[in-house]
Amino acid sequence: MRLHLKHTNFVLRVDTGTYSFNPGDLPVFGTLGTGMLSARPFDSIPSYSLLMRVGSFEVRDLMNNAFDSIPFYGPGSLIIDLRTRGYGESLYRNLDGFVQFEGKDLTLTDVDIDKFVRKFKRSQNFNLVDLGAVIVTGPIGLAATKGGAYANLALFSKGDTTHVAHILSRIDVENGRAVLSDVAMATPETRIAGTGYVDLAADTIDLSVDVVNRMGCSLVGQQVYGTIEEVERSKVKIVKTLLGPVENFLKGVSIVDCKPIYEGSVDPPPNKSELRKIERAAKKAAKELSD
Repeated sequence: MRLHLKHTNFVLRVDTGTYSFNPGDLPVFGTLGTGMLSARPFDSIPSYSLLMRVGSFEVRDLMNNAFDSIPFYGPGSLIIDLRTRGYGESLYRNLDGFVQFEGKDLTLTDVDIDKFVRKFKRSQNFNLVDLGAVIVTGPIGLAATKGGAYANLALFSKGDTTHVAHILSRIDVENGRAVLSDVAMATPETRIAGTGYVDLAADTIDLSVDVVNRMGCSLVGQQVYGTIEEVERSKVKIVKTLLGPVENFLKGVSIVDCKPIYEGSVDPPPNKSELRKIERAAKKAAKELSD
């Protein structure tokens, strides 16, 4: 049985108590994806599952087609694989799977993250949680909130731009606990990582947002904790090495015997030596093309 619902682009299938459709058929991503949203709501213990893969889409299309326009541009990919069963609060306790958004060479306008972090050299006072709102949720999260909080972020600066070389938000869910398994973003000068978890079943939050050096050690960090309804923020914590000359802050200072908090797949920004190699390679390639 196929039921074509008016004003939509998906087909609802019903087969022996299972209701399903391919959410990738929806036009919100500007391109088609694959997957299946399935539900068995009339079983003795109802069950639900969502699998969706959108291999490559323009983030701008998501913003423009599904939600209020948010100035986030570039290619992205999305995988959602979630399943649960039961009733009421047990749906949270039984939630398993993962969500992953990844993008490279993105542009975030009206924000200059490097300038925002660089202000630390003067004030030593800023709010990392605002950065965390961007890297943990990525453009998907900004879109889901319709950008309502975007213009209110402390790092919002009309006319500025940020080049995001790589953003990855991999969140694994087991028994209702969503763990930030590999969440980070790299700009030309800064790498910011998110760690911790949100426990939907226990209604607890324990997250940390950190600017990390090349070794993955925290240079400066801030925690978010509490319940989903009552979130609290810690003061920004600075490693002792940075309490001296602040000029070292963005130079990826080496901390002896530091413990990495991020060992994921988002590489740090290139240092000066690497930048020189890249520039030499680019000049060589340009010269070979001209010969």
